[in-house]
Amino acid sequence: MSIRKIEVIPTANMDAYSLGWNVQIWEAYFSVKSFLNQIPVVDLEDFRSTDGKRRDTFIETVAEGFHHIGFIFVKTPDIAPKLSRIYDAYKEVFALPIETKMSYERPEIHRQRGYTPSGAEIGIFCQRSGPDGEAQPDAKENWFIGPDLPDDHPFVERYPALYAPNIWPAEVPELRPAAKTLYNDLFAVGKQLLHSIEPYLGYEEGFFDDVVKDSPTSLRPLHYPPVKPEDAENTVRGSTHTDINFITAL
Repeated sequence: MSIRKIEVIPTANMDAYSLGWNVQIWEAYFSVKSFLNQIPVVDLEDFRSTDGKRRDTFIETVAEGFHHIGFIFVKTPDIAPKLSRIYDAYKEVFALPIETKMSYERPEIHRQRGYTPSGAEIGIFCQRSGPDGEAQPDAKENWFIGPDLPDDHPFVERYPALYAPNIWPAEVPELRPAAKTLYNDLFAVGKQLLHSIEPYLGYEEGFFDDVVKDSPTSLRPLHYPPVKPEDAENTVRGSTHTDINFITAL
């Protein structure tokens, strides 16, 4: 879908152009409405292709998806085969005894690394959403993973919580290689998506490289523990929210 041009007709000429103007407006409306009926799907192989048509279609679809919806589905053929091993490592971590997991919690850095227990996070929209106006914390646990930068990097010195050392559980040594693999792969996907919209935005190729260089990009494996049936009605898995990140890969 693409709305390439909508002409604004001067008031003095409205009688002559009213029919054409109305047709253009309705065509644009239904074009956007049709596009919003489903989240677009793209394949990264199209962006990497030497076929100019495939690449242009990818760029336009991503840009229009971000502009009108904010979400797109991205096929990542390089990542999919790795997920089984990665998820196995995540399962082992969250299956650890709660006492063990809590030993890896770091509230002093706002849990920007390591373990976050269920009930520790409360979204803005859930601060008074309970039946009696009480807060409803998120019923999920996660493990926060970030970039590894040298200790003398200026960002590490200036933003110690955002660039704190990663925390790896000794009980699950498989987590580190699995998580770092997914971190690097998803970071690469994010950069490719940003590169794909550079021409759409009128930026030179590579514009976003400096924007995301050494960024505090995070990876958070999430786990939603079972909820008792009697607690289901008043349980919030994840509060309504808007991500504050530049781009989010789910």
